Amino acid sequence: MTARLEPSQHSGSRDHARELVAGLASHMAGMSVVLDCTDLVVGTPSFLDEVIKEVLVLRQADRLEIIGSSARIATLAARAAANRGVADRLSVDARGINGPERASST
Repeated sequence: MTARLEPSQHSGSRDHARELVAGLASHMAGMSVVLDCTDLVVGTPSFLDEVIKEVLVLRQADRLEIIGSSARIATLAARAAANRGVADRLSVDARGINGPERASST
């Protein structure tokens, strides 16, 4: 099963991240989450770190896939996942000037 999250255009706080994931199951082993950042204009390191913590660390989802993000968001997410030891469960598909680009989470 896959859950889909769509943050608001301005997602800049840990509180907003917690509100975004509030509707997810408390235990998500065997599940994936897609974070659709297509409309995200402003996303902060703390917002991304909190989403990664909530989804991959606390709720233990098998995978978090971030789609439609900027290169900056992709880099911040990869860094947060690496810092939390869950980089192997993060996938980021960033939109680039010349089309999509894949960001490594390692």
